[in-house]
Amino acid sequence: MKLYEKKSLDEQIGKKGLSYKQVGGKLTYVSGIPEMDAILEGKSFLEVPSIANVLKRENGIEISIMYKFKQYFTAIKNSDLIGISFENKEQIFQLKNKSVIGRAIVGGLLLGPVGAVIGGMTGIGDKQVGLNMPDLLLTFKFKNIKNEDDFLILSSSYKNQKDVNDFFVKHFKTFYNIENC
Repeated sequence: MKLYEKKSLDEQIGKKGLSYKQVGGKLTYVSGIPEMDAILEGKSFLEVPSIANVLKRENGIEISIMYKFKQYFTAIKNSDLIGISFENKEQIFQLKNKSVIGRAIVGGLLLGPVGAVIGGMTGIGDKQVGLNMPDLLLTFKFKNIKNEDDFLILSSSYKNQKDVNDFFVKHFKTFYNIENC
């Protein structure tokens, strides 16, 4: 996943239309964009909250991230999107059946993008992991340029749960999975 100039988003995922739909100011960037992680200088989402907005476009999802009064953009094409899950932090603590996604999330939260890759590839069994976690995690699973599974992770608070959930149920129902929220 990479960052794009705003003007190139139309080419990537189509126009937003006159009555575009978005969920704004209710999410925070966690991990999944190497360029964004470099901009954040290795600081975790707990140290540097970066507000994320998600906007539905004709052929995909626009994600904008605000950091130090500058906006950064990325996109996921509908054709590359595999799934979107919304999970309560309690679900993340319980890594059952050596879940690749669970290990990648915990690895990413502990050690950043490299940790996500390592966490996704290693087996840590059914251990419980205690972290200072956000209330809810919104994970986008998609195919990257190399046609490999990749992830983008955003977080939300319990107070924004309904708005975030309603947005994804309405606009991305075929891709959306809510896990015990």
